[in-house]
Amino acid sequence: MSAIAGVWWRDPRRAGSDSCDLIHRMLDRMADRGGDQRAIRTGAGFCLGADVRWTTPESPQDLQPLVLTDPPCWLALDGRLDNRDDIIGRLRAQDACSDADLVARWLARPGADPAALIGDFSLALWDPGARRLRLVRDAIGARPLYYAQTPDVIWFASSLAAMVLPGWYARAPNEGFIAEYLASAPASVEETPFAGIRRLPQGHVLDVTDSSVHRRQYWALDLREERSIAESDAIEEFRSVLETSVRARLRARTPVAFQLSGGLDSSTVVGVAHALGVTAPATYSLVYPDVPAADESAFIDAVAQRCGARSVRWPVRSGPVQGLEVFAGASRTGDLADMATGHWLQAPLLRRVRADGHLVSLTGCGGDEWLTGSLFRVPALLREGRVRDAWRFAVEYRRDPWHDPGAAMMLRTTAAALLPESVKTLLRAARGPAAPPPWITPALARRAGLAARMRAAFGRVPGHRHLVVRESLVRLISGEGAFVRDALDRMGEAAGVELRHPFFDRRVVEFLIGLPDHLRWRHGIHRYLLRRTFGAVLPDVVRTRLDKPDIDHVVTDALRAIDPAAWLDRLEVVARGWVREEVVRDLWQRTDHAGRIRQPEGLAAPLALWNIFALEAWVRGVFSTSNHVAAVRRTPPVSL
Repeated sequence: MSAIAGVWWRDPRRAGSDSCDLIHRMLDRMADRGGDQRAIRTGAGFCLGADVRWTTPESPQDLQPLVLTDPPCWLALDGRLDNRDDIIGRLRAQDACSDADLVARWLARPGADPAALIGDFSLALWDPGARRLRLVRDAIGARPLYYAQTPDVIWFASSLAAMVLPGWYARAPNEGFIAEYLASAPASVEETPFAGIRRLPQGHVLDVTDSSVHRRQYWALDLREERSIAESDAIEEFRSVLETSVRARLRARTPVAFQLSGGLDSSTVVGVAHALGVTAPATYSLVYPDVPAADESAFIDAVAQRCGARSVRWPVRSGPVQGLEVFAGASRTGDLADMATGHWLQAPLLRRVRADGHLVSLTGCGGDEWLTGSLFRVPALLREGRVRDAWRFAVEYRRDPWHDPGAAMMLRTTAAALLPESVKTLLRAARGPAAPPPWITPALARRAGLAARMRAAFGRVPGHRHLVVRESLVRLISGEGAFVRDALDRMGEAAGVELRHPFFDRRVVEFLIGLPDHLRWRHGIHRYLLRRTFGAVLPDVVRTRLDKPDIDHVVTDALRAIDPAAWLDRLEVVARGWVREEVVRDLWQRTDHAGRIRQPEGLAAPLALWNIFALEAWVRGVFSTSNHVAAVRRTPPVSL
């Protein structure tokens, strides 16, 4: 985990000491990402800086930004290369080379394909002779990278907090992204809360020359149908790719830690690592001694006993009122907070991970995305004329506590998938624009084009694909997925821990997305293939579990820590015309303050309130002088 930042001037005479000062301040703002070694290089209108934290065991021989002379290039890398042996073989290099050296030498070759690089990374590569800049982000988007431009300058960084520092950038909110966030449905893969500041999407390259700025996609899955594969072959291939993914993520300077929830995904990662030779794995878990329905201690105990783990438990209990400080972890990075079950909950546990000397922690994140079966299997079966199979699957799917989308949702999904596009267009025209969620003002929804934004996600994947495959591809490149992966990176950054996610390995994703859905869900059993493949490394009590913990109280605990009643009369999101005050009050009244979720609303009201107050914290931290949150402080204009 490292911080990178740079400034590219169209006038090659502009870079100098002022640019170096700006890059230093940008790196200072991202201090949590680095700390082991910092360097800045300038020349010909370009300034590049890197603040590196060494988490891999290779000797840090190369000062970053790395400079190669043949061919000439500069490289700043945030991340890790997971297919080192393959790249070493192709380059005929030495196995002692650092990841940065291998990546630079690979990308400096004429016509080099970034898709050959497998790992979690974002990077900047500068060719001083051609005055060409390339920004590259890994295929899944595990490491963030942001950029912006004016007619005179392009700048980039690993964090939004650094991006807003230049004096030439006039801070302004991006109402389109804000409307998506308030609707709990981030759709854009490249927009951010700041107007004009973009996120480089996963699997993309941004090429910058004196005459052009061009973004292109270098990696995408072009799947049209589910793979035809026997169950025995799927078991062998799944075992191979997940073991390869876990093994690659065990490469670290210090012993790795493991986040263990007691669920199937995190338990599988711990079990596979133990089978690969990690003795006494260090596991870290949240437990809920006061809420039996949420506590998974029995499953955690079983995994720890089987693997001989050193198990650290962090009890979660309701804490004192903190106000908008609840969101400080996100607001200090300039971003909007993730779910109440994310950073706010995990931060103390991750700080313990770092205090125990771990620089890296493996998680089970990603299993939910690719292993739990798809609601679109119903219309897919109907298209094949398999009415009985579609009915049987729908009944089983609704019985599962992981899903149960409700009959109305299932009918809407099926109808939307089966109706011709021309019919759907007529129905949308007759219905008129979809109403925004009631807490969003109609004016904001109209200015942001919220209805069109919500329809954009499926439009990124052509409709002629198999319905289940199409849904998986949409999920892979969704705005929500991009936002969550950035939030996961931010969560680890705040604690000084690099989070690594074996289920987000590109090779694992490529395998699972094309998998026939009956191998992900069979006979009412989610994660069917996972259980069949890795049952031997799992305790029986975990391998056979079908339930999930009830952690609804976490959201209401987070809301009580904010104390919404104290803020209802002075919300900046209301003053800016984004949120309707009377609806916010109603949402708070509909949320049971004792921590029990009222029915039939479920979690709808608490989740809406969480996003509203997270946005309030962001506005105060970025655009006001409020001291209630850790502000992304304004800085005087920089003369460049």
